[in-house]
Amino acid sequence: MSAAQNRNSSHTSGRRRISAAEAKRRKAIRRRKVIIRRIAAVAVLAAIIIGAIILITSLAGVKNVKDLEITASGTTQILTWSGNDKYSYEIYKLIPGTKDEYELAGETDQGAMSASVDGGSEVTLNTYKVVSVKGNSRSKGKVISGYTAPKTPTDVAAKTVSADSVNLTWKASDAATGFNVLYSENENMSGAQKTSISSAEAGSAGSFAYTLTGLSSNTNYYFQVQSFADITEKGYEGQYLSDPAQTVNAKVWRSIAMDGIDVNAPMIALTFDDGPDIGADITNQILDVFERYGCYATFFQLGDRAEMEPDVMKRIVAGGHEIGCHTYDHEHYGEEVTEADIIDADDAIEEACGVRPTAFRSPGGMTTDLIKSVCAAEDMPIYNWSVDSRDWEIREADSVIYLVENYAYDGGIALMHNIYYSTAEAVEVLVPRLLEEGYQLVTLSQLIQAKTGEPPIAGMEYYDYETVF
Repeated sequence: MSAAQNRNSSHTSGRRRISAAEAKRRKAIRRRKVIIRRIAAVAVLAAIIIGAIILITSLAGVKNVKDLEITASGTTQILTWSGNDKYSYEIYKLIPGTKDEYELAGETDQGAMSASVDGGSEVTLNTYKVVSVKGNSRSKGKVISGYTAPKTPTDVAAKTVSADSVNLTWKASDAATGFNVLYSENENMSGAQKTSISSAEAGSAGSFAYTLTGLSSNTNYYFQVQSFADITEKGYEGQYLSDPAQTVNAKVWRSIAMDGIDVNAPMIALTFDDGPDIGADITNQILDVFERYGCYATFFQLGDRAEMEPDVMKRIVAGGHEIGCHTYDHEHYGEEVTEADIIDADDAIEEACGVRPTAFRSPGGMTTDLIKSVCAAEDMPIYNWSVDSRDWEIREADSVIYLVENYAYDGGIALMHNIYYSTAEAVEVLVPRLLEEGYQLVTLSQLIQAKTGEPPIAGMEYYDYETVF
């Protein structure tokens, strides 16, 4: 046997023969492995494709916001933008002292494209990033910066100081560089006018004040104060405003002429009730005396009498005296006095002389809650008296002179009546004598204004300048 034949014979004899079934089984195994490898390859490819889709969606599918803007309302900052209403949004705030470290400051619901964020301190520059969100995908985010505004002023108060002026006081942070004073005749502040002042004009150290002038007398005004900070930094120039403070109101009182009155010198108010007298002889005689000496009084007149004597009513007004109301006909006292008794008298007096009464005296001095309420609405303080001449009881000039002169005091209110000749005779002596004693003879409004520094309050009852109910 040759060597080749020997090798072939050895190879054949060493191979293990398998059955047809075994060969079929092995073939099936090989086929399954091929299929598994193919499935695995497809799965890997699918994973790669899905990952790519997620990456592409993350990078390009969720778009950044557009038209991002920032405004301030006090220390609250409002971000607004445009975007996709299928997105929600996350707002991040730059951590102070870092360049690119942000913390979540707020989130919006789907489709919402504005957010209010606490800006922290007053007049501070903050940086925000707004990120679009859809599912697990987020945009890169858009960045914006802006200043907060000063905090809203507190403790705003308004007080009338003259016929056209109101003094406003408030507290505010020194972070404000100025203030807007808003005022309107409407409680809802519609049609409000604005006066802007610097902090230096209004005070310092947190407490501020400003007197607003040029207002209309006998008018109720409403006021608000708003802080602002003027920013001049490049890119952020503008005026940053707080919310307006709470609304307060004050009545600008009628004109109270104070020319020639020394608020530090003694003064007394002479007042006259029940007139004018029929024919006006007594009232004119009294007015002659006051005109001669250049001084003033207050006349509490009746509505029906005013209708009969309009000329002397006009003379009272022209002489600088104050017109007061003493009801329409003096028929009712105390609880019997009605709203009509007062308002009808005011209307009649205004018709007679062109001026509505600025003071009221109750018949017999008997004042009720109703009287106070009506007088408050009619803008009239109520006056009783502290010096009683008793001229209605003892109709003698000497008695009137004695009682008024001996009981007169600085800040007092004297009661007389311009319907008795004896009173007119007494006035001829009293006026020059009181002037010689150093008294100024003033109207009731002038007396209260001079002694208290404030106009009299409608609906309040004065017995003298400091005895008030």
